[in-house]
Amino acid sequence: MRPPVDTDRRPFVLVWELTQACALACEHCRADARPDRHPDELTTAEGRRLLDQAREFDEDQLVVLSGGDPMARPDTVDLVRYGTDVGLNVTLTPSGTRSLTRGDVEALADARAGRARLREEVETLMDETDVDVWIAPAAPGPAPEGIDSTGDPAMNAPWTYAGLPAVSLPAGTVDGLPIGLQCVGAGGEDERLLAWSADIAAGLDNGN
Repeated sequence: MRPPVDTDRRPFVLVWELTQACALACEHCRADARPDRHPDELTTAEGRRLLDQAREFDEDQLVVLSGGDPMARPDTVDLVRYGTDVGLNVTLTPSGTRSLTRGDVEALADARAGRARLREEVETLMDETDVDVWIAPAAPGPAPEGIDSTGDPAMNAPWTYAGLPAVSLPAGTVDGLPIGLQCVGAGGEDERLLAWSADIAAGLDNGN
């Protein structure tokens, strides 16, 4: 079971009203729906940057894409796929209009299915081989100088995409710059992973 969300540190849910456009005119609609899209809506690129910012709160941050009618945007499936790929828990509140087609439903399901498949494959492999924790480099090399970047996220991407908990530990330096180890556990095993990570960190501190 995942620990409860600490709302002093991050929101329980983020709602992004993708568009005001909607074929309906519901009295209770908080989005002030209109027949056409507003010219000041975020572009696809701006929307991706917004999702990147949402990911900074935490892995599995819940993001609801709403409207208006979110399917009035042609890039909604792409945004769901992108948000899922960067590790967000993206959901959608369609308006139930004819803009939501069978093809859209299948594409939305497929956008989220890849993450679930990878997570299942990794956890199955852990069970079959009695692996409690994966240990891997936290990055391809040492941390970059300065504070403008945290470095190459390539080593984190698979675990983020699968929605698995991970902890990075300091593991020494190279040319004066820190390097790290990454400990990864099964889904929902956050406390167990923290216990393993504490033991591994103690071993690193002792030079083991």
